[in-house]
Amino acid sequence: MRIALDIRKFHDFGIGTYIRNLLAFLEVQSGHELLLVASPELSEKVRPSPNTKVVVNSSPKYSVGELFTVSRQVNREGYDLFHAPHYTYPYGIRGKGVVTVHDLIHLRFPQHFSRARRLYARAIIGHACSSADAVIVDSEFTKKDMLKTFRIPEDKIHTIHLGVGSMYRPSEAPTELGESQTSLGITCPYVLYVGSLKPHKNVPLLLKAFAQIRRDVDVQLVLAGEKLDAYPELRDLRDRLMFGRDLVVAAGTNQKDLISLYQHARVVVMPSLYEGFGLPLVEAMACGVPVVGSRAASIPEVVGDAGVLVDPFDVGDLASALLRVLNDEGLRETLRVCGLHRASQFSWERCGEKTLQLYELVVGSLRPDRKP
Repeated sequence: MRIALDIRKFHDFGIGTYIRNLLAFLEVQSGHELLLVASPELSEKVRPSPNTKVVVNSSPKYSVGELFTVSRQVNREGYDLFHAPHYTYPYGIRGKGVVTVHDLIHLRFPQHFSRARRLYARAIIGHACSSADAVIVDSEFTKKDMLKTFRIPEDKIHTIHLGVGSMYRPSEAPTELGESQTSLGITCPYVLYVGSLKPHKNVPLLLKAFAQIRRDVDVQLVLAGEKLDAYPELRDLRDRLMFGRDLVVAAGTNQKDLISLYQHARVVVMPSLYEGFGLPLVEAMACGVPVVGSRAASIPEVVGDAGVLVDPFDVGDLASALLRVLNDEGLRETLRVCGLHRASQFSWERCGEKTLQLYELVVGSLRPDRKP
């Protein structure tokens, strides 16, 4: 096949991880040609394989322009199938098309977005559902969410779980702090949160729960992902709770240091109100670290019985769960073993294989033994 893929969000946090790993899989599949739609700055960094061509698109992300310029470029090249790895599916794609919708966050938490952004998201996701030949979602939860919100045939939606890379694995010395931890000011066992600080991530609940448990256990809280500067509510809460050195913010962490943060954490927590998948939980389990997640959205589907689930609105429930995991060595070992087994069920290779099978189904070239 000749496959066109929009990679302009290559460096984004969650979607970027998806694009990078899907592209890595597709580039080693012999017999397929790839067209990569890249931003000007990205086009200078991408090193395509011999069967890959890069075209530059200068339209800003989430602009009206990208909805037309991307399709013109793809149509001009004459590819068999176009894949939009995010819900911004262009108008006017002539060939077959696939779109990935990771979540409906703009529609489920409208209070956190402007009216323009809400209307844009609903209109463009609706267009993607009607125009693409197939829709990929990361979880069964998101599939049900899509069916409740848009008029779309159920058999048009395909759940393909995200994966975890082989570099996410347990440390040989998990209780020993490494150089990347000490350089951040981490001096004792720590609870780790990985992700953005957006309102639906429910970080205020975590800060309040941590304020309770630090009275009973010598532990730090590490927030890896973003700085607090853009979130006045979180800054004010931090100051009121007077965390001092007990709270460590590790923004802009590279992958190597992030893996080390996972490996040496005592527990990884995700208190989110809404997730389309919850990739940090799988990455933590693959590193042999116990996880505590909220009983919300896709998190129970991803964690299964390999972690502790809590009420995302109950500070005491989260504090109690964290204390149990921190203080109970037997529970930590049980969660470690269960988590490693659970994480083994998610791989980028499996994600890539199922995606490629869907491509073949959409363009009509799927062999009978390769149903996605």
